[in-house]
Amino acid sequence: MEAISIVALVLGVIAVVLLIAVLALTVRGGKKKNDSSVEIGQATVDVIKGEIARDGQTTRENVLSAMGLQNTSIQNALNANQTAILDTVRKEEERTERLQTNVYEGFATITTELKNSLKELNESNEKQLDKMLDTTLKGKSADFREKYTALYKQVFGLSNESKEKADSTVSLKNAAKGTADSAGALRELANGLTYGGKVDSEAYTKAAEKFAESYNSMIESSAESDSNSVLQKGVLMVNTTKVYSSALKRAGFTLGSDNKLIFDKSGADKIRATDIKTLFGSNGYSDKVIRKAQQINAASGSLGAAAYTGASTPSYSYNIGALFSTLV
Repeated sequence: MEAISIVALVLGVIAVVLLIAVLALTVRGGKKKNDSSVEIGQATVDVIKGEIARDGQTTRENVLSAMGLQNTSIQNALNANQTAILDTVRKEEERTERLQTNVYEGFATITTELKNSLKELNESNEKQLDKMLDTTLKGKSADFREKYTALYKQVFGLSNESKEKADSTVSLKNAAKGTADSAGALRELANGLTYGGKVDSEAYTKAAEKFAESYNSMIESSAESDSNSVLQKGVLMVNTTKVYSSALKRAGFTLGSDNKLIFDKSGADKIRATDIKTLFGSNGYSDKVIRKAQQINAASGSLGAAAYTGASTPSYSYNIGALFSTLV
C-alpha cells in the first residue's frame, strides 16, 4: 500500500509538473503570437508610409517638372517675343532711316539746283539794274536812283542781308549733309572690320579727317544759326559727342574746348579695329550723328532765302521801270 501510495504521489507530482509545463508553453505561445501580430502590423504601417512617401515624392517631382516645363515655355515665349519686338524695332528704324536719307538726298539735290538758279537769277537781276541805271534812269536825280535801287533790291531779294542769310543756310545744309555722309562712310568702314582684326590706317585716316572737317563745319554753322530749333539740335549733338569723348579718344579723336573734333593722324597706325568698330559700327556713334545731322538739316528749313521766295519769281511781262514812273 505504501508503495502504491508512493507511486500515486509520484504520478501526481509528474502530472502537476506536466500541467505546469503545458500552461507555460501555452502562455509563451500566446505571447509570441501577439508579438508576431504587432510586428506584422508595424511592417504594414511602414509599407504604407513608404508608399505614401514615394507617391508624394513622385507627385512633387511631377509638379516640379510641369512647373519647369511651364516656366521654360513661358521663357521661350518671352524670348521669342523679345526677339520679334527687337527685330521689328530694328526694321522700323532702318525703314525710317532709309526714308529720311531719301528725303534728305532729294532735298539736298533740290537745294543745290535752286541755289544755282537763284544765283543765275540774281546775276541777271543785277545786270538788269545796272542797265536801267545807265539808260532809263540815267537822267534821274541821285536821290531817286538811290531809292529805286534800294526798292529794286528789296523786291528781287538782292539785299546783302538776304544773300548772307541764304548763304548761311546753304552752308549749314551742306555741312549737315557732309557730316551725315562722312559718318555713314565711317560706319561702313567699321562694319567691315572684325574685332581684333587689322585696320587700313590710310583709309581710316582719310575717312576720319573728312568726318572731323564736316562735323566741325556743321557745329560752327549751327552755332551761328538764328533758328532756335537748329541751336537746340546742335547742342544735343555736342552733348552726344561729349558722352562718346572717351571712345572717340581711343579712336584717335580729341574734343576741343570749342566743341570741335581734332583727329591725330600720327597715331592712326596704333588704333585698334575693336575701338573703331565699337564706336562707329551700326547702332553706335555714327548712327546718332547721322540722325542729328538730318534733324539739323530739316530744322534749318528752306534755303534760308526767304526773301527770294515769291519775290524771286516775278512775272517779267511788265516793265519794272514803269513801276516808278509816277515818282518822277
